[in-house]
Amino acid sequence: MNESPNRPRAGLSRRDLLKAGGAALAATAAGPYVIGTRVAAAATPKPGGEFRFRGYTPPHFDPHLTASYTTMINLSFTHSRLLKHKAGPGVTPGTFPVEGDLADPAFYRLSVRDAIAAGMPFVVVFATPAFCTSRTCGPALELAKSVAPDYAGRVNFVHVEPYELESVGGHVQLRTDASGSRILVPAVEEWGIPSEPYVFVVDADGNVAAKFEGPADTTELVAALDAVLP
Repeated sequence: MNESPNRPRAGLSRRDLLKAGGAALAATAAGPYVIGTRVAAAATPKPGGEFRFRGYTPPHFDPHLTASYTTMINLSFTHSRLLKHKAGPGVTPGTFPVEGDLADPAFYRLSVRDAIAAGMPFVVVFATPAFCTSRTCGPALELAKSVAPDYAGRVNFVHVEPYELESVGGHVQLRTDASGSRILVPAVEEWGIPSEPYVFVVDADGNVAAKFEGPADTTELVAALDAVLP
């Protein structure tokens, strides 16, 4: 077939075009970050930015004015609580896997009754990090956790959730009565706790040696524990 005399001759033959395409394909297969002879460097992570996830719209973001699980799910990514929803690139969008936050297995091995029967000094922390009304439950439990390793084998530690909880749609919520009030667990009334959090140090005979309303100072808690040890 004769080429038109008015059409300019192409600069690349079909063979040259196939060779160029093959070279480009080989360069692509060598790695997505290869550009010529230089390798593109990964961007340095920077603080700040936005965190987005798919969920429900909460009524507001104050955990102390609502028991709504829609608020609690959002805040579980940033606020301390016994359990939290896992975050990160490995989490499938739209799922809410749970992982430990403040929860320490050592604080849930024994009940208060078991701790008394063990005949060892113990610390009992009445606190609800997820639904605290005084905003100090998390720090109170964290303080007890911080000193617990130094007294392993000598002092038992027990955490008591002061309110009855229930699972609704796979989410933990406060159980309320007909008037909408929180329902206290029996131990709260038995120990005569007027508010939460409360921390008690009990000696080996089951006598309360010290008590702290709110998070105690580390030195105060350590001094109380040393005083009940032989």
